[in-house]
Amino acid sequence: MTLRLQEIKDWLTSLFPTIDLSKLNYMQADASSRKYLRLETPDNSFVIMDTKPDKELDNFIALARILAVHKINAPEIIHCNAAQGLVLLNDFGSKTYLETLRSTIPEQTDKLYLDALATLIKMQSIPKDNSIGYTLNTMNAEYISNRLDVFKDWYLQKHIGLTIDTQINTIISKMQELFNSVFLELPPVFVHVDYHCRNLMHVSANNPGVLDFQDAMMGPATYDLVSLFQDAYITWPRSYVESWVSTYASMAISADIIPSISNRALLRNFDLVGLQRHIKNLGVFARLHHRDQKSNYLNDIPTLLQYINTTCARYPELSWLQNFIREEVLG
Repeated sequence: MTLRLQEIKDWLTSLFPTIDLSKLNYMQADASSRKYLRLETPDNSFVIMDTKPDKELDNFIALARILAVHKINAPEIIHCNAAQGLVLLNDFGSKTYLETLRSTIPEQTDKLYLDALATLIKMQSIPKDNSIGYTLNTMNAEYISNRLDVFKDWYLQKHIGLTIDTQINTIISKMQELFNSVFLELPPVFVHVDYHCRNLMHVSANNPGVLDFQDAMMGPATYDLVSLFQDAYITWPRSYVESWVSTYASMAISADIIPSISNRALLRNFDLVGLQRHIKNLGVFARLHHRDQKSNYLNDIPTLLQYINTTCARYPELSWLQNFIREEVLG
């Protein structure tokens, strides 16, 4: 038994002196440095988050409180020892949206995504000046620049071995200018940042359960739509995506989250915000492989490249980026 596991057991025993820890087991790891354990008891099941006592944990605690106030089905913090980096949470079970979507029929798929959209609307209604005084960062030009640096350093240079020359820096600058403009087209809203099928749990009551929200920011209303419908882990025909985005538009306009906008204009914003997200994720997935030895994310890079190439082909004004992707990245 590791020292850390013994610390976790000691903490749980201090909370529940008679608890049986024989069914305390580590769960599958994700992309973060956090670890999770599941504790099954005769009457219930709990999740223990094992993390560093740092700013990210502070964010998680604050955002969990905000989401609870706004009736978002996020994990309930039952007990927390911030100094030790330990949090006891209720358990949503093990059925992710990804697992359910891969095995369900189209009618059920629509219902799952309608549930996810209803929760998204509630999240996007959270004001920047929230009730507990937590300040959300904004997806601004600096944010975009930092993510383009990750793409340039970890994907272009480290992963596929390109030399960063004047031509590539010019392309990066053009992407920066494009994304700066696109991110300002709609009013900023609460953005989960990773609102995708691995972070949504299929639950029986108040579906979905929402995980991994500690990086939430203020940003484009279409950002989480991209996470949901241009998911790196599951893909859908364009006709499905356009229908779901149209459904979102009706809901969001009715809720005064976005102004009245044509479906065509909203889809363009969705596609171009998505372009930024997919390019960012190329860098993130490459970094997870080279720096963190989490190489399973390399399997999802072809999906990201397909999204990028398809989006560039859809908009003639992006021919410069499509040529770069085809000649330098795919070539």
